[in-house]
Amino acid sequence: TTTTTTTTTTTKTKSKAYLIGNTKHLWPVFLEWLQNATTVVADPLDTYECTVIEQQVVRSMATTTATATGSSDSRSDNNSSNSNSNDNSCWYRLFYSSDLEASRMVSMARVASCAGFSYLDPDTHLSIHPEYGTWHSYRAVLLLPSCCCGDDNDSDNDNDNDSGIYANAGVVPERVSNPLSPSEATASREAFDDALRITTTMGSTSDDSDNTNNNNNSDGGG
Repeated sequence: TTTTTTTTTTTKTKSKAYLIGNTKHLWPVFLEWLQNATTVVADPLDTYECTVIEQQVVRSMATTTATATGSSDSRSDNNSSNSNSNDNSCWYRLFYSSDLEASRMVSMARVASCAGFSYLDPDTHLSIHPEYGTWHSYRAVLLLPSCCCGDDNDSDNDNDNDSGIYANAGVVPERVSNPLSPSEATASREAFDDALRITTTMGSTSDDSDNTNNNNNSDGGG
């Protein structure tokens, strides 16, 4: 699992966001999990990522919450958020790349780009990591409050002289520059255009076939 972080500050609370992703090494682990699954799931990879990420977060939060508040009582919201009975306790929110609910959709590629983790190519819309290239993917964004990130500052205190992990909260991370050579950029753009053309052609052919079938069904019914 690959993670990168970015810090967000508001007038009410301070929080830190973790971008969670994977490289190609996910696949053997995922396939083993899938082979051992006792039931057939409709979206196995999405189910796996949500299950594993949630379990790890809950496991980590249990220790942090017990230390911070002495309580493990929690309530969940659509399996994506948690907080215990103490209003000042740790909580978390998870936003998955597979979640299609409008209010929960997050552009993982833009998060990675803004965090200085990978380059978002404007032509192919692919995220290119300096080391992993395009052989990686982003699965979720984890949002945590300051009390869960080792920061002892009062979350309601907007003191500009804060130290620790929030000392550079207003600093914009350096963006990753385009790692592609001019020839590689041209080749990737042409490959993307070809793929888009093929997809569009296949879609048009499928629509024509559907229209023909519908016309035939109409004639037969008449």
